[in-house]
Amino acid sequence: QECSDDFNRLAMRVFLLAFVALFTTAAAFAPARTAGVSTRSSTITMACRLNAKKEKRARNVENMRKFKKPSGKKFGPGKGKGNSAKASAMGVKRAAAREAEAAFVATLFSSVDPDAASADEGAKK
Repeated sequence: QECSDDFNRLAMRVFLLAFVALFTTAAAFAPARTAGVSTRSSTITMACRLNAKKEKRARNVENMRKFKKPSGKKFGPGKGKGNSAKASAMGVKRAAAREAEAAFVATLFSSVDPDAASADEGAKK
């Protein structure tokens, strides 16, 4: 019986020694903890900064709408740009150029009746 008690004590010591050795090697592979710095708090801080940027963009859009210059009609020559003498003169020039272009394109695509064309050529001879 004395022998079995010694064996049990020895087995318990070996088990405790193996457990301590296993625990120390596991601690070596665990991530290191730094005092006072936590990755979670920095992540939350960055999320707050992103939210602040989104809010700032929304405020900027509102202010752009508030302080936008009033404009009249948005399409066409000289609309919404102001009524300076130079702008109105350029509008007149552009209108004249548009009319000339339209007249030229109309002559390009005018259709000719083939029967009438042959009758005209016969009359000229």
